[in-house]
Amino acid sequence: MTAHFARLDVLVNNAAILYGTWQSARDADLAQLREALETNLFGAWNVVRAFLPLLRRSPHPRVGLLAGMGGGTPAYRVSKAALNALTRMLAAELQAEGILVNAVCPRWVATDMGGAGGRPVAAGAASVVWAATLPGDGPTGGFFRDGRPLPCDPQANAPRCGACSSCGACSEPRAAAKSTRLGRQTGPGQPGCG
Repeated sequence: MTAHFARLDVLVNNAAILYGTWQSARDADLAQLREALETNLFGAWNVVRAFLPLLRRSPHPRVGLLAGMGGGTPAYRVSKAALNALTRMLAAELQAEGILVNAVCPRWVATDMGGAGGRPVAAGAASVVWAATLPGDGPTGGFFRDGRPLPCDPQANAPRCGACSSCGACSEPRAAAKSTRLGRQTGPGQPGCG
């Protein structure tokens, strides 16, 4: 790749399979879980690793990983929760290099996989464009929809990112602490990842 291209400014990874809702966690087909992890997590991870040399050549590199919340089979949900955790790890490791890494949830979108009734594709894509065009001092390591952070605090009455038990962000003490990633205060009674 590096021989053919000078740099890569934005990497958007939209890998997803096995969204169907015919299973539950108590009777999930673990072969399908492995298949979903191969595509939804390891596939995305390998793509990021493969393109890191080109991203490092960019003056403003951005990585957007399309993640999800709830919905779908256990295989889909577990793989996307793991992708959210990977997002946080990559963001922490690459921040010093100026590479911003964020997870984006486009919500239910009317695509071949999503089916009829979801948001228009343009509305889902707007979140991705937002993450791709963040300024250099923009957030990294977050989980966003429509340019707004999604809380993943298990105590909050709000959507969760699905990574709470795996990324550890929500298991931190609830004492007030400034979040440099999201640029806002979190603490008792305030939903949001720290």
